[in-house]
Amino acid sequence: MAEQIVSNSYVSSNPDYLVKVTNLGVGQIQSVTPESVMTTATLSNVAASITAVTLSVANTNRKGLIVYNDSTSTMYLKYGAAASATSFTYKLASQEFYYMKIEDFTFAIVTGIWAVANGAARITELT
Repeated sequence: MAEQIVSNSYVSSNPDYLVKVTNLGVGQIQSVTPESVMTTATLSNVAASITAVTLSVANTNRKGLIVYNDSTSTMYLKYGAAASATSFTYKLASQEFYYMKIEDFTFAIVTGIWAVANGAARITELT
């Protein structure tokens, strides 16, 4: 398979590299070697709470994070400690999910809080 450009992304046929072109006009390329690719997915559940709870501890081995709000209530997700309705990074409505993107990746603690305590967060951490 040859290299190709698909929707502003460069796709390499080289199995040794995963490549993302962040801006084809300027040609800024970010490469991730196979050693950086996730090998483990750890699933957990955190009960909804009206006080801030830890969704994922700080982890320098993290390669990705997916959080599903399995609640009928709004969840406030924060990169850092003590999420609140006025201090959050993402606001997730009922049944929405969050996927940590390369543009806003963090190794930091991730916390959450709900408007009403029902349901749970379904978390998948990739390492």
